[in-house]
Amino acid sequence: MRGLTALWLSYVGLPLALGGLVWHAPEPPPPPQRKVDFAREILPIFRASCFPCHGPERRQGGLRLSNREEAFKGGISGRVIIPGDAENSLLVKRISSDEEGPRMPKGMTALAPEQIALIKRWINEGAHWPDNAENAVHWAFIPPQRPPIPEVKNRAWVRNPIDAFILHRLEQEGLSPSPEAPKETLVRRLYLDLTGLPPTPEEVDAFLKDTRPDAYERLVDKLLDSPHYGERQALVWLDLARYADTDGYEKDLRRTIWRYRDWVIEAFNRDMPFDQFTIEQIAGDLLPNPTLEQRIATGFHRNTMQNLEGGIDQAEAHENKLYDRVDTTATVWLGLTMNCARCHDHKYDPIKQKEYYQLLAFFNNSKIYPVGDASISEEKWLEAQIKAPTREQQRQLEAFEKQLAQLRQRYPNPPEWRTLSVLEAKAEKGSQLQLLPDGSLKAEGDAPAQEVYHLKLRLPAGLYRAVQIEAIPDEAFPKGGSGRADSGNFILTGVSVAVDGKPLRLRTAFADFVQDGFNIGVLVRDEPQKEQGWAIVPRVKEPHTLGLLFEKPIRIRREGVLSLTLRFESERWKQHVLGRFRIRASGSEALAIHEVEEAKRQLEAQIPTTLVMEDNPQNGPLKAAIRIRGEFTNPGEEVEAGTPAVLHPLPPDAPRNRLGLAKWLVSRENPLTARVQVNRMWEACFGRGIVETSDNFGTQGAYPTHPELLDWLAVEFMESGWSLKHLHRLIVTSRTYRQSSKASPELLARDPQNRLLARGPRVRVEGEIVRDIALAASGLLDRRIGGPSVCPPAPEFLFQPPASY
Repeated sequence: MRGLTALWLSYVGLPLALGGLVWHAPEPPPPPQRKVDFAREILPIFRASCFPCHGPERRQGGLRLSNREEAFKGGISGRVIIPGDAENSLLVKRISSDEEGPRMPKGMTALAPEQIALIKRWINEGAHWPDNAENAVHWAFIPPQRPPIPEVKNRAWVRNPIDAFILHRLEQEGLSPSPEAPKETLVRRLYLDLTGLPPTPEEVDAFLKDTRPDAYERLVDKLLDSPHYGERQALVWLDLARYADTDGYEKDLRRTIWRYRDWVIEAFNRDMPFDQFTIEQIAGDLLPNPTLEQRIATGFHRNTMQNLEGGIDQAEAHENKLYDRVDTTATVWLGLTMNCARCHDHKYDPIKQKEYYQLLAFFNNSKIYPVGDASISEEKWLEAQIKAPTREQQRQLEAFEKQLAQLRQRYPNPPEWRTLSVLEAKAEKGSQLQLLPDGSLKAEGDAPAQEVYHLKLRLPAGLYRAVQIEAIPDEAFPKGGSGRADSGNFILTGVSVAVDGKPLRLRTAFADFVQDGFNIGVLVRDEPQKEQGWAIVPRVKEPHTLGLLFEKPIRIRREGVLSLTLRFESERWKQHVLGRFRIRASGSEALAIHEVEEAKRQLEAQIPTTLVMEDNPQNGPLKAAIRIRGEFTNPGEEVEAGTPAVLHPLPPDAPRNRLGLAKWLVSRENPLTARVQVNRMWEACFGRGIVETSDNFGTQGAYPTHPELLDWLAVEFMESGWSLKHLHRLIVTSRTYRQSSKASPELLARDPQNRLLARGPRVRVEGEIVRDIALAASGLLDRRIGGPSVCPPAPEFLFQPPASY
């Protein structure tokens, strides 16, 4: 609050210091109405609505409004601008009525009443058009400077500088602000804007009963500290980031990137400075010794669609991702329609096609992982993904590592296993199990689709904690593997163990290798799954072991019989039956190591992956080829990474990579980033930005309704340390925000769109909030935050072919 405190105390400090005393300051004279600024207020209207037909390229009716001399000269119909006489100026008649020809601009959205009023006022003031104004730098490309807080007549209404700017404009227009909304309205407005959730009846009652002078401010601070604050703000940001849980395109497969979504929520809750928020999302992986969280943040630019259809040109598909990254970066941080310069120089903004590809070069260094067969056009270009444990998972992993270190120190030698003698070996489905001299069993005969082995083995006297199945590769089987399937694989889907006829419960299964996608944990459950268990592709030519730890150790006094049933009952994968194997047992205490290792492995299998940015080592400047007419197959000049010349230059010592770009975006010299973000936050609270076209601050975008307020907020945002919560607190504690949204007939007539903010906001909430309001009202709302995305209930057939195509 450095900037706010100094300026605002000077503005209201005396009344606050006097406390309960009544101080009657003399009424200041009404502020003189300022003159219309052609370059900042009229020219943007001409550019957006008039230049397409009466600009530098087209001059319909012989009229050109992009040049002062020709504009005052007029066209075929004569003079269109008569300085000092708006009523008889043909331009005003054409844009405001249908009396003389079609209403202009033809085929486009009609000018808003306040735009027409502004043009009339400009003409009546003498139509001042400064020399070379049409070539002046667009207002949004000039870095913001903090303007002075304006003087107003009704000082008592002003609560913070926002109110001063709003009231100053209202007084110029001869309007008065609306009274404060009822407390019932304010509490709901605050909850929905700051948390996205409606207040409970108890929360409403608590606020209504709170009679402290700062009750409202206390509620604001409470909601800013709510964990749901981050969810509400992330709702807007994730739309900008084009976040989705699927890839897009025809296949639209599910992707795992929810760790990025959770990072965004947490960043908002921690009030991460927006400059750091920007740097970590664009280039967190390029920071010195990046943390896991900083790498997760780079998922921002992995939200691009992923085309996994067959036969596509992977290089072109990857280039489309680069286009998306350039366009999104320009829209989100700069509020510019950079995509217009992909095929040619921008028609309206001073951005050249060359500069578009210079910006693209910053992203043109992604590490690619080809997967599949390029010779048959089935190769896919994938980018990086990493394991991203949650904090709780990381804590558990560290605990397992500590436990394993202690066990390995206690038991330095591996457990000893004893091969058990086979007393009986039978198969249910026709396989013939032959006992070999090394004590192993080998299946002979035709391989059945499924099979069940029943074994009885001699168990010498001693203490036993586990039994082991050793899969032995054999050249007699396909691929020289230990399984009878064509791949040399097998799938063990179920196991049961008994000693002397008494069933034993199993506690843990552990193996030296398990095929991806298979879970040996199902083997120790009461209800095994027929498509899960132990499998070993692609390492079928190697011996492998599976251990089964008993729930409790057993002691054999003399000699016992171990009964073992092995089930290979996959219905999807036929003939996946174990071909050669040996059974062993052990009572070693060192088996505790395997138990902890398996618990750790199962935890690791649950750790989510997330998509991240990862660059190749940079050898020289990053480059990109200009695509002539935007066609991928028509490369032109190669350009090095750079930024648009109309904005501040990239510092000479800045790295020419994504990190340099990110720091350039949040430089204090950047005229757009702070304005664009402030405008979006204003739009979220009032339903319309100070610049109505929140994604277009270029010459075709709307002119700000309160330009000085926009600049004041942008500077305040930066000088507060880029604090989003500070800005939110400033907005929602203003009297402007707290006004009643009821509109009198006079206000509706004067300002139907509420651009001047003489009344409170009336905002249509997003679909997600409508859903949460309904769930909250029904008592079904789940307030837990984060974690994997949840699919809404749906019939199972929707996720199966052909319905899933």
